[in-house]
Amino acid sequence: MHVVQGETAREIVYDPRYFTISADHPAAALPPEPSAFAGLWLQEAKSGPWKTQEPWATWLGASYFRGVGELGQVGLSARGLALSPGQAPGPEEFPDFVGFWIAPAENESDPVTLYALMDSPSLSGAYRFLCRRTSGVVMDIEATLHFRRRVTHVGIAPLTSMYWYSETASSRTIDWRPEVHDSDGLAIWTGSGERIWRPLNNPPRTMTSSFVDEKPRGFGLLQRDREFLHYLDGVKYEKRPSAWVEPQGDWGRGAVQLVELNTD
Repeated sequence: MHVVQGETAREIVYDPRYFTISADHPAAALPPEPSAFAGLWLQEAKSGPWKTQEPWATWLGASYFRGVGELGQVGLSARGLALSPGQAPGPEEFPDFVGFWIAPAENESDPVTLYALMDSPSLSGAYRFLCRRTSGVVMDIEATLHFRRRVTHVGIAPLTSMYWYSETASSRTIDWRPEVHDSDGLAIWTGSGERIWRPLNNPPRTMTSSFVDEKPRGFGLLQRDREFLHYLDGVKYEKRPSAWVEPQGDWGRGAVQLVELNTD
């Protein structure tokens, strides 16, 4: 973990005194080397109620990251990259962000800049995130990837969410809640301008749906149902954010793929 100041970077050395950790907690035994930081949060300004609010952006675990939505909730996550997701017979490979460099915003209107180093057996990568706290969170992301070996299936700008059941696919189990999901559908804005909406399912086995396209204008996992009575759950599914990706430049020909895993 590093902080960027001008043209230099200074390492933030791990110290357990930064955290409130009980003596019997496993984290209390973490060594300082290699760095015991699991990831990082971006919090609201210290002049506000930042201690009682969700972080507005988080990078935590593998290459997962997420931002808070307009309604003040977190939900689905994005990933830096997906390698062979849902592609039998081999296992999926999960690259890690192994280093971070944080450049704080100089002014309130400027973005927070985060640089991240990705590593995995198949590749290494350098990422730059320009993060803006708006009514939700907007990120401009650039990445450069260097492959160490041939990879047959690469997912760019992957999203990960939770779906159990909804009004379009009733629960197969006994549960008092009418719906349980962080997202209820995949939205695609194709290169030709067509708008596609694909409701999510909970299939009995892993299923992949492919939407072939060229120069896609956008895609994302959305939570469109905003009625509390449709969920009846205090975890506030009705306020979970949506994630929308707009490619920069020409992404060429490919496919938006939806990989659905069974949830019981």
